[in-house]
Amino acid sequence: MLEQFFPDLILNEISEIDAAALWQKGYRLLIFDIDNTLVAYHEKDATQKASRIIRQFQKIGFQTALVSNNNRERVERFNQELKLYSVSRAMKPFQWGMRKVMRHFQMTPQETVLCGDQILTDIFGGNRLGLYTILVTPIEINESGFFRMKRRIEAYILKKMKERD
Repeated sequence: MLEQFFPDLILNEISEIDAAALWQKGYRLLIFDIDNTLVAYHEKDATQKASRIIRQFQKIGFQTALVSNNNRERVERFNQELKLYSVSRAMKPFQWGMRKVMRHFQMTPQETVLCGDQILTDIFGGNRLGLYTILVTPIEINESGFFRMKRRIEAYILKKMKERD
């Protein structure tokens, strides 16, 4: 039962994603969470590092998009420079935001990668849809009590995942 929460790949940060290997395996769409995946939660705009990495994926040929549970204003502000297709208030782990992106780009789950920092929203939602999921270490650890509780649950899930390996 816990397998539905297990990511396909765990990395420290998005710069470690081997885009060429994903491309060779047939993936064509990369969907990113924003907060604590691309930038720290308090960062209002895309950083140069995040922008550079996304542009590198695009040079290879990937379609790239943002799916965030945050509000429209936050997502639009972050996306001003990047100008990516985006979905705000996605309510992950529900699937409608990810499905909307795949419909926009006419991609299947077998062609789509979801990258995020949270198991209970990003990874669980992506896995339920059959996407290839990448969990990255959260950029910022200073989170509210609610997030600290979620992180404890995620630590338990990761422990169980390692025990099965």
